[in-house]
Formats: sequence, structure tokens, C-alpha cells
Amino acid sequence: MVDEVYAILESIKAHDAILASLHIAPREITAVFEAARKVGVDRMLVNHPNFVIEAIFDEARGWVERGAYIEHSLCMYDEESSFYNWDLGTLVDWIESVGVGRSTLGSDLGR
Repeated sequence: MVDEVYAILESIKAHDAILASLHIAPREITAVFEAARKVGVDRMLVNHPNFVIEAIFDEARGWVERGAYIEHSLCMYDEESSFYNWDLGTLVDWIESVGVGRSTLGSDLGR
């Protein structure tokens, strides 16, 4: 982990901000979240784990164990969305896998 990451994590902690994973690889999410916990960041969010980063349930459960929330982007489950990729059963599987209490729903479409 480069020093600049720790500087960013310290800033996140100081501002009580949320650390979001964005589109980095699962192993990188794990490394950053572990570093975040060491400096006292406790607000972490994984963005749509099954899209772009292609995480698996076990990885997501590991992030939840570190205190993260898992964000599911509803646009990817809407048949009328140009981002449609999966049926609602996939969303249900993800929520059941990581837990309702650690799942959030969003659009991932900006405004």
C-alpha cells in the first residue's frame, strides 16, 4: 500500500466520510478496506460487486465482515434499463448472501 492511500484514508476518517470501492479489483478492495480499518475508517461501501469488478459471494461476505455495506444498482435489474444485465433473482441471491442489513439499493445513474 502506498503512502498516499493512507493519507486519503486519514482524510476520510477525519471527515467521517464513506470510503467507496468504485471499480477496483476484489483483492484491491480487500487490501484497502483492511488498511481503512487499521486507521479507524468504519464507513465503507462496495459498489455493485457483481458488475465490472465481478466479485463472488465469499469476497463480498468478507467485506461485510470488515464492516462494509454492499450496494446493488437497481438499473442493472430493470428490464427497461439500457444497463439491464440480470433478472431480479440474481439481486435476491446477492442480498441473501451478504445479508439484508448490509445491503443498500441505489440507481448508479447519477441524478
